[in-house]
Amino acid sequence: MSDKLKHFIVGAILGIVSYLIGHLLLCFIFATIIFIGKEIYDIYKTNPTGFDIKDLIADYAGFSILIILKLLI
Repeated sequence: MSDKLKHFIVGAILGIVSYLIGHLLLCFIFATIIFIGKEIYDIYKTNPTGFDIKDLIADYAGFSILIILKLLI
């Protein structure tokens, strides 16, 4: 499974949680902290891979799908 797909899935899971909780702004802030925190961790871990903006895009893509569905329903 590719790294970007994993980021997309995590974003989608957080989107589902947001959908179930119903408080969009709070979940968005929480997801942003997780997404950016993971990328900062990637800079300083034992085998650093660096901050990857494409990972953030994949995170938010997964998150936004469920949010868009919530807004449409």
